[in-house]
Amino acid sequence: MFLKKKFYLLLVCKANITRSVYMHAYMNKILDKYTFSKKINIMSAGTNAIKGLPPHDVIRHIAALNGLTIKNLRSKRISQKIVDKANLILTMENEQKKVILEKFNNVENKTFRILEYGQNNLYSDNLDIPDPTGKDTNDYKKFIEISHTESKRILKQLSEL
Repeated sequence: MFLKKKFYLLLVCKANITRSVYMHAYMNKILDKYTFSKKINIMSAGTNAIKGLPPHDVIRHIAALNGLTIKNLRSKRISQKIVDKANLILTMENEQKKVILEKFNNVENKTFRILEYGQNNLYSDNLDIPDPTGKDTNDYKKFIEISHTESKRILKQLSEL
C-alpha cells in the first residue's frame, strides 16, 4: 500500500454500541499484521447513536472472549466532521448507507455496505449484516463470524491499493 498520509476507515451501524464498535475493535487488533498499520485509522459511529453510551453488555462480553477491549469506546453519532475525515465509509445495512447518502454531500464514491465493498455481487439483495442485539446466541455467533471474515478481507483489500 502506498499511502502518503493517514487513511481513515469509518464503520457505521445504527447505534454504535454493538456491530460497528465490535468491528472497530477487531480491526484495530488485527491491523498490526499489516505493514500499513500506522497509516490507517479505524473509526466507528452510528446513524442514530446517542453520544457517549458504552458498548452493549453482551458485545463487551463477546469482545473479552475474543481478546478485545472495548470498554473504553463510547458511541458517536455520525457527523459532517467524521464523514469529511473518512476516506472510506462502510455500513452494516442499506438503511445506514441511505441515511449517509441523503444527509451528507460528496460521499457517493466512498460509502458502501460492508458486504458490497470490493465485491462483484452488487446486485444481491442479501448484503446487510443483521443486528444481533437482543437476539439469541446464534445471531451473535453469525455476526462475529461475518465480522472477523469481513475485517480480514477489507484490510487485505486496503493493503493492495
